[in-house]
Amino acid sequence: MATDAALGQWSFSHVGDLSELRARTAEAASGDGLEQAGRTARQLLVLAVSELATNGLKYGAPPLVISLYRTHEGWLVDVQDGNVDEAPVPRDPVPGQAGGHGLRVIGRASTAWGWYREHTDAPRKHVWAHLPAAPDLDR
Repeated sequence: MATDAALGQWSFSHVGDLSELRARTAEAASGDGLEQAGRTARQLLVLAVSELATNGLKYGAPPLVISLYRTHEGWLVDVQDGNVDEAPVPRDPVPGQAGGHGLRVIGRASTAWGWYREHTDAPRKHVWAHLPAAPDLDR
């Protein structure tokens, strides 16, 4: 999946930074040149970035670095953290408790998602998702 342009990159370490991340994502997506992307697609993008970042804070190791790219078909989101030992896996939600829905939301909103380890002097885990500019809301 080739990227056309980098739209933004943000680093953060605290849950309190999520609202700013959502605002920056929405701002970056509003001027991305994807004319076919409607309001719903852009809202799903912001939701996906927020879910991946929240999972990174909960299961990863800060600081997180979130990168957003435009592709021909939508957006590629990449969230990296320092916990290379724990793979992201969808968890079963517990009735009556918050949580357990993040990767399920990503699976429904994205056309593809996955993860990989970056093997460098300071190893990083990348969790990525491709969000379509024209989502199929009936899947």
